Amino acid sequence: MSMRHLMIGLLLWLPAALLSQEVVELAGSYNYYPPTNVCLEQARSIAIERARVQALADTFGTLIDSYQSTVSRNGEDSRLDYYCLTESMVKGEWLTDTQAPVLEESMENGILLVSAQVWGTAREIVANSVDVKAKVLRNGVEDRFEDQDFNQGDALYLSFSTPMQGYLSVYLLDEDGNAYCLLPYQDDQEGAFFVRANHRHVFFAKSSALQRAGCEEYRLNVGHRSASQLMLYVLFSPHRFVKAHDNEAEEQVLSDGVWYETPRHLSMEEFNRWLLRQRLTDRDFQVALTPLQVNGGTSHQATPFKAAVYRKVSETRTFATVNVAGSLAPQFSFGVSVGQVNRFGWFVSLMRNFNFAGFQSVNDCDRDGYLEGGYLMQYTGEVSKTRLSLMAGGLVRVTNPLYVRLGVGYGVRSLYWKGIDGAWYRNKDFSCSGVDVSAGLQVHLHGWVFSAEAVTTQFKTAEAKIGIGYVF
Repeated sequence: MSMRHLMIGLLLWLPAALLSQEVVELAGSYNYYPPTNVCLEQARSIAIERARVQALADTFGTLIDSYQSTVSRNGEDSRLDYYCLTESMVKGEWLTDTQAPVLEESMENGILLVSAQVWGTAREIVANSVDVKAKVLRNGVEDRFEDQDFNQGDALYLSFSTPMQGYLSVYLLDEDGNAYCLLPYQDDQEGAFFVRANHRHVFFAKSSALQRAGCEEYRLNVGHRSASQLMLYVLFSPHRFVKAHDNEAEEQVLSDGVWYETPRHLSMEEFNRWLLRQRLTDRDFQVALTPLQVNGGTSHQATPFKAAVYRKVSETRTFATVNVAGSLAPQFSFGVSVGQVNRFGWFVSLMRNFNFAGFQSVNDCDRDGYLEGGYLMQYTGEVSKTRLSLMAGGLVRVTNPLYVRLGVGYGVRSLYWKGIDGAWYRNKDFSCSGVDVSAGLQVHLHGWVFSAEAVTTQFKTAEAKIGIGYVF
């Protein structure tokens, strides 16, 4: 074998050798006090799973080493907080059992205790490090507002910077097993949030100059507790990744004339499975965790929410669109719409085709050109079509970012024929005027507005109308 081939083989082998991780044997145990709503079989499975995770944490460490402490909640004792103790939060991957898990069940002060011991093999998950800076801010967008202790109703902001461009996602986990997606924002349709390098980004603040349209502002809540512990996950990778599949807000409340709702969310178990997949498939995927304490207190007005975080439904926004409408006649008209929208909204619309030749005509003819009295007009072949529509209506938000819009107003659609005497004659069989009615949809995306609707005049004609504009 030539030296050239040897060097090529060495270069091909070296990266694989550097990426491979040593397989180690390990053992762990866990004491689990199942709540009354967990059956015995579930309790056994949970105890075994948490024993494995505890063994991984003891051997390889966790992503939040600085927050490891002995806590006792719901009867559980562990060196990690209960909602951190998941496979996605440790720096190792369980490969296989070397012995069958051993379970013991006993009663302790009248409470069922399930103890699990596990033995197996595992390997370390090693991620490349990017020097990102993430700071949690309370009630202010400058770094001097960095804090981890919040009060009921405090605003949550995030300062973030990275030396290289990439993609960012932010989740907030509560004590009830919910993972709320704070970033990408609720109206974002791409599922991935791009961040530029060497810029200080401030998230969840509409006042930030770098915020794109659709920014949401969040406030923290203790829910039904006097105090609450939350965990903020800041996830970054130079490679594009898509957020976990989540659900629409389920809690919407009207308070003091303002609508509030919870962010999109998924269960903690689903989130942890998604997060573990990201970490295993992307060596550059980084996780930064910040524990937050939220106190009820008396200095902030309590909200009617049970959830740990809520957002004010976007304030009333003004929008304007330019529109074009057309029918099979064919006949086209152009115009504008303006309005305001929140959960509900309104709009006015004016459409015309800028052709009013014959509009003042007082003479009518039928589809064959006969005038009243049975006289046949002498037709030059010149035609004029007039379209005018003035309409007002309302909008109702179905779901972010979709609205239903309904309108009613006055409309004119006329066809005129010109006679050899120079007069215009309205063809009454192809003309109508009276009530205009419209129904359609409106979508808001990244500050842009798109609308599509069907319009009828006196329910005798039909046309399609589309619009594009911007939210101010």
